[in-house]
Amino acid sequence: MSTLCGWILMICQGLLIAESETVAAQKAPTNNALGQAVVEIYGQLSDKDKAPGGDCHQVCYDRIQSAIKKVCGEDAALPELHTYDSFDRLWVSNPDPRVTWLKLDPQLRGKGPPGALASVGMGTMVGEGALWSGKLEAGAVVQVWKDREDFTRVKSGFPPPNPGRSFLFLGYEKDEKGKILGMRVADEGLLSSKVVARADFGYWVGANLSCK
Repeated sequence: MSTLCGWILMICQGLLIAESETVAAQKAPTNNALGQAVVEIYGQLSDKDKAPGGDCHQVCYDRIQSAIKKVCGEDAALPELHTYDSFDRLWVSNPDPRVTWLKLDPQLRGKGPPGALASVGMGTMVGEGALWSGKLEAGAVVQVWKDREDFTRVKSGFPPPNPGRSFLFLGYEKDEKGKILGMRVADEGLLSSKVVARADFGYWVGANLSCK
């Protein structure tokens, strides 16, 4: 009888431990809590506020900053824009003056918000191949250039003939077989009403978001 009671006690203890671990797992934030917050905040906006116009880089910044303060805390807020510091210049891909631009990390120059976020430890870079094979997470930020040469020129410290663009990734658009056809994005209103395809731009880079 004592042996039977011991087995029953062990089973009950095991069930309690498993239940507590399940509850803890349910309460724990997901690895993409910040990106999910970006998408949720965007989803709560009015149609007018989803397409406010203005500068795409500023719109991305404001939306990500709001999510960071909500999920990561006020102390984790991004550095301010319009300060002409390294974060600001990376975010907007400003190569002027060239002499100081070339002192910044060459792996980040010309990559816009993804590069800037990586510079402060809040973004994990996703290259074009991985980006279009499904590696972007909801809420990720993306920088594109019309042609790869535009990116190359900016990275090297020269103004590009075509301006770059940045936007937030909402999700992939796929066919019935699961093949990625494009993506849904959030920006200042130029691209948010369409499916953006890989062929629309010549250079792509993204960053999945995370708190420090």
